Amino acid sequence: MNKTEQAHQNPRDGLFFFYYFFLLLIFGLVSVVNGNNARK
Repeated sequence: MNKTEQAHQNPRDGLFFFYYFFLLLIFGLVSVVNGNNARK
């Protein structure tokens, strides 16, 4: 019950974590692509 109440109180926490993870994934992907281009 307590966890569900916290989820209703802070619905942005999960979304913020997902958004941060998405940005991190994009940044890592761009970094790898730039690294491959620099090697060539």
